[in-house]
Amino acid sequence: RKLENPVEVERFIKRLAIETGFSEETLMEQVGRRRPAKRAQTPVHTPAYAGKNREDDGYIRAQKDLIAMLAIGEKVPRDLMRREDFTDPACAFMAKILLEEGGDIRRVQSAMEQMEDDGLRGDISRNLLIGEQCDPDKKPRLIANCVDQLLRRRVEREIAQMEERSAQPGLTVEEQLEIASMLGQLYGRLERLKQGGSE
Repeated sequence: RKLENPVEVERFIKRLAIETGFSEETLMEQVGRRRPAKRAQTPVHTPAYAGKNREDDGYIRAQKDLIAMLAIGEKVPRDLMRREDFTDPACAFMAKILLEEGGDIRRVQSAMEQMEDDGLRGDISRNLLIGEQCDPDKKPRLIANCVDQLLRRRVEREIAQMEERSAQPGLTVEEQLEIASMLGQLYGRLERLKQGGSE
């Protein structure tokens, strides 16, 4: 669908490219516009997170390590975590108690003992052991790395949701530009997280 007010769109895209660091071509595509192909156009780089539709082992491991540190009372930045960050069933169960209910390891153990699901109970037990087995000197760095992974994956999910929204038919020019702006900000946050672990 062609956009109205092409001059205004061009101006907005130029400003957004300066603010976000992404190419004008990439941003133009986000609002459904494409410029005519140039003689030797450079291929657009596809971000590593594009098309990701399953949780990888590293992300699951980060969830387990982080929830284990939280359970044993380590200094974990609770304000940076959300229950929905924990997609592994055992980690999600522990996150509900530790994050949402403000519980501690004793609450987790008590709830675990009442479970009928032996597999889930075993996974939670193994998660609790992680904290006891971890080298104390390595805990601060481990926690920082795990938090970074959770934040990156959260931003990746937000990007996927925004891209899905941008593909919906019937969007106005203003809506498309708003989505492009939000995507630019999300891409910027993801790059900062990848480079330095801070938003």
